[in-house]
Order: sequence, then structure tokens, then C-alpha cells
Amino acid sequence: MRPSFLAALLPLTGLLWLASPARRLPPDTLTSEADGLGPVTERWYWLDVSGAARSPEDVVKAVLDDFPRIMPPVISWTRKVRGTPGWGSVGDRYFFLLIARRAWVQTDLLTPRMFRNRTLRHHAESGWVAFSAQPQDSGVLRLMVHSRVRASTRLDRLTYLLGMREVQRLTWELVLRRALVLSGGQQVDHGHHTVEYAYTPGEVSDTQTARPAIMSPA
Repeated sequence: MRPSFLAALLPLTGLLWLASPARRLPPDTLTSEADGLGPVTERWYWLDVSGAARSPEDVVKAVLDDFPRIMPPVISWTRKVRGTPGWGSVGDRYFFLLIARRAWVQTDLLTPRMFRNRTLRHHAESGWVAFSAQPQDSGVLRLMVHSRVRASTRLDRLTYLLGMREVQRLTWELVLRRALVLSGGQQVDHGHHTVEYAYTPGEVSDTQTARPAIMSPA
């Protein structure tokens, strides 16, 4: 075997290793952290609103009903591919174009004050992201995006560390600002927090860990 051939083969082999998913699943499979690799990444982004003109339930419904338009198109072009346009419900599916990367999510949980989207197999992350609106004891309304995921491939993990985490932060902060406009109130505080920890096999994906101390009630 010629050395030049080996020199060309080794980078290709490395790229295939980086891009190889932790589990090979059908494209329509809803994922959990068990389907990813590396540490669990849990993120919180929040924005506190005073004088909201709409109830928490109305804000959550408005965000879900208009979800493709709430997502910033320059960063994450979004289109609804399953479900009724302008009406959000469990089972709705969305297509994303994330900086030339295709991805899909599906709404798998909906309560009056929260909805959750779970990623499908070809997403860069395996797990879920939720949006909620919760009144605080001080009277403000806290809008929050909370996600719990693992990277789907080693390449996705590397991309996240090299800058995708900042793109995600910008995306969800823009979503919160658009939700703020829908609420009819004024921003009084905002922030974000990220923790990473080892994945424990058999861990219940639906369990949301306690919010960090930095997010004490407003």
C-alpha cells in the first residue's frame, strides 16, 4: 500500500470516527441522553418580566403556537413539518437548519406553563429542551429555556466546545426576548447557567434536576 494512500486514508478514518453516532437509530427515533455520548450538558437561560399583560399560560401557548417564527431565522431557520400551522400540540414536529446542519425536534410534553421538544436522531444533540413561564414570589414572571442533552457524535461535541455553545446561547436569549414582547411586560433581569456531569446509565431522562443556586427565586 502506497504511503500517499495511507496519508489520505488516515484523516478520512478519523473524520468517520468523529462523526459516528453513539447509537445507530432510525431517523424518526426520539432521543434521550442514553443515545448520546460524553457528559450530560444541562443549560438554563432565563429572563424575568415585570408587569406582564398576559398570563403564564397565554405566554406559553403563544410561543408554542408561533414557534417557527419565534426562532431567530438567521441562526436557526425553522419550519413546522407535522401538525396544524399556528396551533401547537404534542406530536408536532419541526425542521431546523442550524448553520448548514439539518435537525428535527418533536413536542413530546405540554402543560399549561411549559412545553418540551425532544430531538430526533439526526440532531446534533440527544435529549430535550423545554420552555416555561412561571410566576415568582416577588411578582415577576420568569421565562426560561431549560435543556438537558448529550452530544450525538464526537464531532458534535467538538463543535459545541469550539463555539456552538455561544451560538446556542444567542439563539435562546433571542427566543426569550421575543417571548418577552409577547408577554407585554418589561425585562428586569436575565441570565444563563450551564453544568456538565457524567451520564449515569438508566438515569430517567424526564427528570429535571434542581435549578442552580444562582437562579434563586426573584
